[in-house]
Formats: sequence, structure tokens, C-alpha cells
Amino acid sequence: PRLTEAFFQGNSVLGPLLGGTVQVSGVATSVSGVTVTPSPTTAGAIAQYEIVFTPSASGALTADVDKVTVTFPAGTTLPATVEAGNVLTDSAGSCASPTAGTVAPTIDTATRTISFFVKENGAASALYCVRFATAAGVRNPSIATTTAAVAVSTTKDTVQATSSNYT
Repeated sequence: PRLTEAFFQGNSVLGPLLGGTVQVSGVATSVSGVTVTPSPTTAGAIAQYEIVFTPSASGALTADVDKVTVTFPAGTTLPATVEAGNVLTDSAGSCASPTAGTVAPTIDTATRTISFFVKENGAASALYCVRFATAAGVRNPSIATTTAAVAVSTTKDTVQATSSNYT
């Protein structure tokens, strides 16, 4: 059986020892509805990537506090460094007027992962867009495929969510 927060708070011995309150960690959440649009889609080309997702009901994003992590599929090549201004975020979900980053992202070329601070507040359960400008240097997989997908997580939605396939 699982012990609940109510058990600890209501327990006459354990409650006072724990200050009368107990923090019970919640269930990990993920973003949803992840879509990816690379341009161009040519195999091996350096491309602009727009990634749209919806944070969970508890996943509101705070500018300069929360991070987004994107993991690209096998075959994608990331540069060792990307200038901050080549990673943009847009809380409108359309990337029509994105705001450029001011802190360089963290890149792991071996795992094809880029992590960066968001530059616009994003409401929970509302579309959010990330753009990697062409100048970021993200290179499409060298072999054309119809099954490429990215995985996205945030500091609030820590479980990776995989996009629909893109070409």
C-alpha cells in the first residue's frame, strides 16, 4: 500500500516530526502535439527547424527561467556551438514573431540534443513555437527518410514527447 500525504499530515507522531506538512512529488508530465517543420527538407542540407508543441496544464513556461530540450533523430548533425540569437521562441505558437535567445544553448553533439532558455512566457496548455534559424547549423539527416522525429521536454514537462514523423 502507498502512504499518502494525508496520512503523514494526519499522523499524530509523524506529522509534527515532519513540520505538519509533507511534499509529495507529483506525476511527471510531458508536452503534447509536437510537430516539426524543417526547411529545406533536402537530405544533408543545413535547415531551419520550427518545432511547435503544447505544454501540459502544469507546464507554463517562464522567460529566462525555463528551458526546452530538443533531441534530434539519428543522422542529424548539430554544430558544437550555436549563437544564442539563432534559437528563437514564440508564445503565439506560430513562430510569426519569435524572440531571439540571449544565452547560448547547451549542445550535446553525441546525443543530438540542444537545451536553451525560453525568451517568451508561455501559457500552460497553449501552443509554443521554437525556431532554430538556418544559421544555427542544424543539418538534416544525410539519408532521406519519412520516419524522422524529434523529442521535446521542458523544465516543467520533464518526460520527453516525440513529434509526429517529418521528412
